[in-house]
Amino acid sequence: MGCLTLAGVGNAQTTPWNIRAGGGLGVALVSMPELSDYANAVGNPSLQDRVEEFQPVGELAAFGEVRLTDSWSLGLFWGRIVKTIQTNRSLPGGGWEFETTLSMPTVLVHRSIETESISFQVAGGVGPYRGTLVQRYLPAGAENSYSGRGLGWMVQASAFAPLDEHFLAGVAADLRWSDVSRLKDGAGNAPTYAGRTADLSFFHLSLQFLLLVQF
Repeated sequence: MGCLTLAGVGNAQTTPWNIRAGGGLGVALVSMPELSDYANAVGNPSLQDRVEEFQPVGELAAFGEVRLTDSWSLGLFWGRIVKTIQTNRSLPGGGWEFETTLSMPTVLVHRSIETESISFQVAGGVGPYRGTLVQRYLPAGAENSYSGRGLGWMVQASAFAPLDEHFLAGVAADLRWSDVSRLKDGAGNAPTYAGRTADLSFFHLSLQFLLLVQF
């Protein structure tokens, strides 16, 4: 990860801390192959209008961590993304829409490297991810909702520069993958069509811009 440069913080220095917390916004590239195949089967788009497996989405992020030693800390990272797929958009009133929401809490172990002006961290962990899929047929206004849970894994690298004694700004890059693969509606039915069953197993690559406070 490149060095983070912030105007006005050239003379700022990192200080000892025990607790950190913050949040921010990011952009993620997400691959959900089973959902893409399912959407293509249900929507039956032409070969020129097939759903792409990788799509960019926005992300909300929040996190906190407690320092255990000079180099190690334990933290909780929470991310949320909403991904929408549309097919047959040329139909009157639109075609099919598949809206996915993923909540991704992850317990992380951090390894920190502190310099006078930059705080570097690498982290890894696991957490119970939860996802929902809302399938809508727009011309009729009909929809079905499915939800599921599964384990998710995450590795992250980040760098922060101090704004003053307690506030820092930085960037983080991470990889995440999950097996949220058992979706059910209220009656226990899975989203299945033409031999395809949708799930929310995914691969996720993101870049986040974060602000944090430390004590």
